[in-house]
This record gives sequence, structure tokens and C-alpha cells, in this order.
Amino acid sequence: MLLVLLLPAFLAAQSSAPSPAGNPPAKAPAPAEPAQPAAAAPAEPPVPFSKAWTMEDLLPFIDNLGPDRNYRNGGRVFNAASCGACHSFSTFWEGSGLAPDLTPVGTKFAREEILRSILEPSATINGQYYFTNFKLKNGTVIPGMLREVKDKKYRIAVSVAAPDAVIEIPEADIVSEENSPVSPMPVGLLNAFTKDQILDLLAFLDSGGNPDAPVYSKK
Repeated sequence: MLLVLLLPAFLAAQSSAPSPAGNPPAKAPAPAEPAQPAAAAPAEPPVPFSKAWTMEDLLPFIDNLGPDRNYRNGGRVFNAASCGACHSFSTFWEGSGLAPDLTPVGTKFAREEILRSILEPSATINGQYYFTNFKLKNGTVIPGMLREVKDKKYRIAVSVAAPDAVIEIPEADIVSEENSPVSPMPVGLLNAFTKDQILDLLAFLDSGGNPDAPVYSKK
């Protein structure tokens, strides 16, 4: 996975992704939040923190997120964790096209499944978005997504955040291809955030980008 973790440096030229605030127009940054390129290095989280979160740590708190969750802070965590570099979400992030659109995720999956997909990305790998291990004649194994075969060369993206940052390998040099058991999504994306920040993120995902979603309503 080293290639997957190192290649986000290729993203510096991607488009801007503003932090959500209220219900802004599509692709327009909120006045109080300066636009930040989705491809830039993750912004510092509002509260510096470091913990290797587990399902057991967070499961007791996700069933009833409650009306006190902060929509704006959830968007900030989404941005700071660089989720939008790969995933599209509502009108705020376009993603790379090599990872699922997260806008409807709250209507399709239980919160436990969503949380596990973030904390343990290799536990269940999406059958449409996965890496293939390309084994070469010299023994090297290159994990990535095949973008196309052209002029007898495989063009492989080795980061889901950088669809245009591809490497070319002669077709004749590839001796085998196998689905990788390791998700393209790296682990530890939430380690820099506090419990409340993570719960704000889960509420934000549940909302589908709507600040008036039921998850924020008082019951």
C-alpha cells in the first residue's frame, strides 16, 4: 500500500472543494470558509488529536446521534480527512471518479456499516471499486486500477485520489492479475479527530449534504 499512501502528492492541481456551510450554491465556497483544494494536504483538524479508534470505541454513540451534532463541523472533518479527494458528496465535492459517491450512503447503509467501512476499509471491499495486484515478470507486484490498455501497455492508476496519475506497464511484462484483499482506502483516516468530530462526520454523511436533514432535528 505504500504507493497508495504516497501518491496523493500528485493531487495538487485538482479542483477546489469548499467546506459546507448552510446550503450554499453548487461548487460555491461559503463566505466564512475559504475555498480549499480537495487535492491539497488535509487541513489541520480543529482539535489536534491522536487515537487509533476502534468500532468498540464508537458503536455505543452512533445509534442516536441526537440534534446536537454540528453540520458545519461534519463538513470540516470530511474536508480535513480528504474524503472529497476520492469521493463525491452532494454539490460540495466532485471526487475522483474512482471511489463511490457518498451522497446517498446514509440511505443505503446502516451507520455501523458506514463506520466500519471507514475504520476497517478492507473488511468489506466494494465490488466496483477495488485494486488489482499486477504481478510482473521481475516479481514486482503493483496494486492499482486499470484505466485502459493502449498500444499494448497497461495504464494503471495507483491511487484512487489521482485518476490521471497513471503508470504504464508493457502488457507483455504482466504475468498475472488478482483482486487485492486490501482496500484502496487507507486506514487511520479518523485518528486525528475526537469522538465528537467523528460523530459530526457520521451525522454529515447521514444528512446527504442537507443541513435540515432529520438527523439534526429535535425529537
